[in-house]
Amino acid sequence: MKQVSWEDEHGRMFMSLLENHEPDSNAPRGILVGPPEIVDDLKLPDDVATRLHNQLFHRKLWTLQDVQKRPQELLAAWQAALAVSVQTLMTLYADYEKPDNQEV
Repeated sequence: MKQVSWEDEHGRMFMSLLENHEPDSNAPRGILVGPPEIVDDLKLPDDVATRLHNQLFHRKLWTLQDVQKRPQELLAAWQAALAVSVQTLMTLYADYEKPDNQEV
């Protein structure tokens, strides 16, 4: 068996197991190693959910055992997924407070 990473149509990364003789293109039909498709249950915006999912992938947080052993990594994945949203929000604040947006 071999592990093959692949990306779905939403940009989410996965790792699957395939028989050695199978082409890597069969990865979506292989045995899913992780991460599980659970982030949509959080009802996050799609872009944030995809970032969180991919953070779980890159940190290899694929099972309950993984997250129980490494809860700090789970928190770091969450923070990394939200960091872009926080930066976007800060930019919006900065744009709002530019002098040309201020009323007299």
